[in-house]
Amino acid sequence: MSQNPESLEFNSLHDEFVLIGPVGKRDQVLARSEAAGMDLIGYAMDKDDTDDEVAGSILSSLMFGPKRHIHRVSSWPVNNPKPLEDERKASFRFAWVGYCSRSDLQSIEKSFNANIYDISEAVSAEDRSQMELALAPILLRCSRANDRLLRKRRLMHVFLTIYALIAFAGAASVVMREILQ
Repeated sequence: MSQNPESLEFNSLHDEFVLIGPVGKRDQVLARSEAAGMDLIGYAMDKDDTDDEVAGSILSSLMFGPKRHIHRVSSWPVNNPKPLEDERKASFRFAWVGYCSRSDLQSIEKSFNANIYDISEAVSAEDRSQMELALAPILLRCSRANDRLLRKRRLMHVFLTIYALIAFAGAASVVMREILQ
């Protein structure tokens, strides 16, 4: 974990995530899933703390949203896990790919901040199993949010298909009446 960003690569329940935090005087990848791409790492490394782009309505997000839904949360400043290298307060960032509502994003950020001291301690101790335990509740919330919105998406597609079939049947019956008269 010290200087090698590949040292904590996880085969995770959640497909794509990355954790960014201080290593010495610079931020680096502290942990990531095997599938985490450079776009996700770049998004997590970006220090622009403007609000995460969560679509205004679930309908528009699920039907017309981007192919990849990338989200990021930041921790509040905590003591640097290695204060001898840098005594300034440190902030960690966690990014993942998946569907997420505004309330899910707040829940994930709350979980991230609740586990940030365990994450910081795992970084300091360079302990992979401790890092896995610290990330597990966060990843669980990400997976649950994604699964919940995917179920809503499937349900919405079923209802839209039924609605389209009813509309088609109605239009066909009107045409048939016109032909038969």
